[in-house]
Amino acid sequence: MVQTDDGYKEVKAGRVWRQRSISANGSTRNRITQSQYSAHLGHYSDFLPKFEASLSPYQVPDSQLVFITDGAAWIHEYTSTHYPAATHILDYFHAVERLHTF
Repeated sequence: MVQTDDGYKEVKAGRVWRQRSISANGSTRNRITQSQYSAHLGHYSDFLPKFEASLSPYQVPDSQLVFITDGAAWIHEYTSTHYPAATHILDYFHAVERLHTF
């Protein structure tokens, strides 16, 4: 979320990287050495072409893709429709938030 003159607005954001771009950095966490970002302030329908453009260079079967999302319905619909064989993961913080509600 970013604050604008019209109040807080949600920024849609995506990050894409290859498995080989992950390297150990000597601790319990790994480091992503190369990735691409897409972001858009506005409706998700305007964000999706930007995200697709960042994803297109990877040209891998969708069964090899992993989407980590916040669980928004539009993201689930998009990934399930366009990449049905991909792995879909709800991110930790949103999973815990839903677990707490449950």
